[in-house]
Amino acid sequence: MHDTGHTTDTSYRFIYYLDGERVLSEAICAGGGVWVTLDDGVTHHPQRPATRNMMRAVCSFADFVASGEIALVYSPPSNVRSQPNGNIVCTVSENAYINVNGSIQDWYITDVCQETGFIHRSQIRL
Repeated sequence: MHDTGHTTDTSYRFIYYLDGERVLSEAICAGGGVWVTLDDGVTHHPQRPATRNMMRAVCSFADFVASGEIALVYSPPSNVRSQPNGNIVCTVSENAYINVNGSIQDWYITDVCQETGFIHRSQIRL
């Protein structure tokens, strides 16, 4: 997720997984919350509880996101997790520069796995 540069500071891009397909989307968090699929520009209004929960998660999670930085993974292999201390999403197996978009306690938020994940601060250097 990252700020999209809209006139409001409550718009964030994220990847929406729909039936296993990655859909690049943008959450418009103000005014009740809608999202736009970026490939076709269609605005969607949450109808089901799961979709409303997704929008709440994106908009509240975005509060933790700071401006993006680049970090060096210097101690591979380094696991990237679904949440702090969560399941492994992927492993960075060699020294690499990755995007980090804020932190929660000792965990940095990254998109190195092509989805939002968390890497422990002991594995990177900013």
